[in-house]
Amino acid sequence: MRIPSLLCLAITSSLVGGCVRHQESPTYGLVTTMELQLLSPAAGSPDAPNTSRDATFSITARDEFGDPYGGDANIDVYLSYGGVRTGVEVECGARSDAPIETLQVRGGIIQAHQTKLPSAFGQTSIWAVEHGSHVVAASDPIYFPNPTIPNLQTPPDVLAPNATFCTSFEKKFVTVDHATDAGELLIDSVFGNAVTITDTGGTDFRSVYLFTFGRPSSILKPGQRIKRFSGNISKFIGFTEVNFPVIEADTTVMPDPAKLPPPIKLTIADRKNNIPKLNAANSSVVEVSGVVCPTLQPNPNNDANIQSVIDQWVKYSTFSLGDPVIGCGAFDSYSIQLPAKVLGNPPNQFDPTMLVAKPVTIRGMLKNSSGQNPVLDADGNPTKCDDKTPCAGGTCALGLCKKSPYNFWTVSVRDSADITQQ
Repeated sequence: MRIPSLLCLAITSSLVGGCVRHQESPTYGLVTTMELQLLSPAAGSPDAPNTSRDATFSITARDEFGDPYGGDANIDVYLSYGGVRTGVEVECGARSDAPIETLQVRGGIIQAHQTKLPSAFGQTSIWAVEHGSHVVAASDPIYFPNPTIPNLQTPPDVLAPNATFCTSFEKKFVTVDHATDAGELLIDSVFGNAVTITDTGGTDFRSVYLFTFGRPSSILKPGQRIKRFSGNISKFIGFTEVNFPVIEADTTVMPDPAKLPPPIKLTIADRKNNIPKLNAANSSVVEVSGVVCPTLQPNPNNDANIQSVIDQWVKYSTFSLGDPVIGCGAFDSYSIQLPAKVLGNPPNQFDPTMLVAKPVTIRGMLKNSSGQNPVLDADGNPTKCDDKTPCAGGTCALGLCKKSPYNFWTVSVRDSADITQQ
């Protein structure tokens, strides 16, 4: 490390002697640059990705003169993929600001350091951040396999009370370019502003919802094979969405709806007692039978629940499907969302206001709205929490107070063919 010089002036009869000190550089005594050299695994490529999580790398920290830093340095190690720098995995599958590890470097150099990388998908880099100057170094890209739809949809703990809310991909940009095993990626449901894609090689968590913010391309029909799709992952009240998607269809083959898996059979009892089964069917086509619950009930006693039912029907064309024995209780029915209040033509026209208590079988996309909304303070802002300030009336997740998850599921009907009147 070089020392700042001190320049002394000669004393003459007309000058008062003295010394002029050269001011230290703002970066004096700090790490100013770093290099991170990836030794293993091999980088791979998008077409031939690397599957090894064992990594070896060297780091050189340099001072302002380009020499190896002479002091001690603490360097945090992270991963960067999906457009986000990530640390260790914490509750709910999220990645915290805590580094994967912290290295103590003496003399500016650490050689052939070995570590086990956490899971990552697609193009990934190892990042190193020095504590004092916050200088960053990044490795050359490592190409890991892109995720499958089950990777995106499966929560870190499928049995956790907040499993509907948790994901390892929140706010990440992802590309899905292959199905599970020998399966295919096929368009399953088509809506006015969205489509779903199903991985035919998967069993549970095999479908995902792509919100297109407008009418999907006419190419995207049920059974259309998809080469790849990409977009940003977000949770909308517990429902996983791919936003602003780019979808590449294989136009060399015609759509073949016969390749799609049959609807997943659900019961009214599943609505109350089997959240893991429902969560695994999220975004998939399901089939459930029950009776049509009243949509325009009289409300002589100003019952808030009845008014909510009316609002759902008037505003969103949504009614409830209940059990013929148990009835239409709030916790014993599915919400059924129609594309229009009346579907089809006589004599098979479906109008739920005219078929109350009649049995029907409904098919459509299962949508979960059972996530954890934030608890808001008096100003309407999310309430913060930690170990010293716990969350009242909910759970603390990543520093924010969340309402307890609830059990609410909607079957989104696509057209009149999805309804069978018994």
